[in-house]
Amino acid sequence: MTSEQTKIMSYLELTPAEIGQRQRQVLEALRELGSASNRQLSAHIGIPINCITPRVKELRTLGVVIPVGTEFDYETRRPVMKWRSLV
Repeated sequence: MTSEQTKIMSYLELTPAEIGQRQRQVLEALRELGSASNRQLSAHIGIPINCITPRVKELRTLGVVIPVGTEFDYETRRPVMKWRSLV
């Protein structure tokens, strides 16, 4: 069994109390978009970026979101991380 499969199995065992509503919104958005930066997630979901960034960090800690590279954000004029959901 690979580490990715283990992470997915761990996620599937999480109870609703362990995954919050905002975390679920972020995961669903990542599934819909394939990969996205925090700003793209914010625009897609329609909530402020300061609500997205901590949720992405929590999901990374749980092992269900991984970085997939960077891209240049023309609004902030700097490189930003892109994320992908493993579940």
